[in-house]
Amino acid sequence: TVEDCAALEWAKMTREGMRIIHEGRGVEKSIIKLNEHSYLFHLVRDLGVPGFQPREWLTKCVWKKQDDGSLVIAYQDVEHEDFPEQSGKYVRA
Repeated sequence: TVEDCAALEWAKMTREGMRIIHEGRGVEKSIIKLNEHSYLFHLVRDLGVPGFQPREWLTKCVWKKQDDGSLVIAYQDVEHEDFPEQSGKYVRA
């Protein structure tokens, strides 16, 4: 099914993303399931540039299966009470 394919790609992307974060300059990463069709991604990376503060991303992902069986996925930068902006610690990207 489309859902099985999307879930497989999602799992692969997540494992790969975790490897890259741990091998690279990842400071924090978390994924929160909001409901059956949306997740919230939180990522903090050290850019490795002297004098630059780590960058923080907070992104919501939503998806919907269309009548023709295709899957539509959208991403949007968001604010969320579980991740208040921490001025001075990170720069929100």
